[in-house]
Amino acid sequence: MQQTEQKIAELEEHLQDLRLHSANKTGEAEKPVTRFEEKDEAYWRKQFAEIRYRIRTAQSELDILRRELNEALLIYDPNPQKALRESVTHKNINAHRQAIEDKEKEIAELQNQLSDLEDDLRHAGGDPGWSRE
Repeated sequence: MQQTEQKIAELEEHLQDLRLHSANKTGEAEKPVTRFEEKDEAYWRKQFAEIRYRIRTAQSELDILRRELNEALLIYDPNPQKALRESVTHKNINAHRQAIEDKEKEIAELQNQLSDLEDDLRHAGGDPGWSRE
């Protein structure tokens, strides 16, 4: 009788171990997705490289817009009608100024996204070096 109880106890322990082992395998698929999943270095470096590329591109576009604005301020159109109309309306100059303001807002937003990404990396427990180039 004692041997039977001992065998039953061993079988129950074995069954419990099997359940734990299978729960670990299926538990990974069933666990809820959190905001900060385990992500590796390649993922974080790719994210930072992508946002920095977008910032550099926007910055170069801003530089071009500024040069075009400066050029538009200096150039005088030889056509008197067009020169008079442009001197009154400043349509071209105002369009460039608006484009520059929009680009500056875009760069500020991209900088905020970079800052948020750095915060996400820190909260995820990643190495701070991953955010550097």
